[in-house]
Amino acid sequence: MQKFKTFKDFTKHTDLELVGQTNEATTGLTGNPDYLTPSPSIVALTTAKTEFESAITAAANGDAQLIAFRNEKRAILMDLLQREAIYVELNGQNVKSVMLSSGFKVYSTVRGVTPVSDKPLITRVKDGGITGEVILRSNKVKYAVVYEVRFTSDDYGPNAVWTHPTVQTSKTFFLSGLNPGRTYWFQMRTISTKGASDWSDPFEYMVR
Repeated sequence: MQKFKTFKDFTKHTDLELVGQTNEATTGLTGNPDYLTPSPSIVALTTAKTEFESAITAAANGDAQLIAFRNEKRAILMDLLQREAIYVELNGQNVKSVMLSSGFKVYSTVRGVTPVSDKPLITRVKDGGITGEVILRSNKVKYAVVYEVRFTSDDYGPNAVWTHPTVQTSKTFFLSGLNPGRTYWFQMRTISTKGASDWSDPFEYMVR
């Protein structure tokens, strides 16, 4: 019998992705007739997310103590999300649509399910046909269902704020609205039926 489970490993999530997952979970669980008593509560998740967001902002200046405090708040939020994912799995009736309605990602444990896809390699970045447009390509990755890209004009590092366009099945991205003369960092990853790969090595490029 096919068995569905929720993803419970959030260690590879960036800070913004962790906040995004929390938003998806609170939206999916609020008023959901299949999950009448979320555990932890929606209030607990929302409070932890708000405290984490405040800690992210406070740590932006690079203060070591504030960064440590941010990491503590991150650990608290991850623990709550993991417990919530367990609750969803236990109460989801092993129905994929019901489990997905919670806002958590779901995978099957059936043998023969394709493995997680590898991280891609950005093979080319070039200017597009209009000012501020960039064309980004990666290699084709086996088992990948969709490709995801992110970019930032901040200094590359843990405190960079990333922009995440919509995921797509094509390994070629057309990114517009970028600032000419500014240097950007680009990364890509793949998502398979087993979850997301690591982000690719960063690619630095000045937009023209």
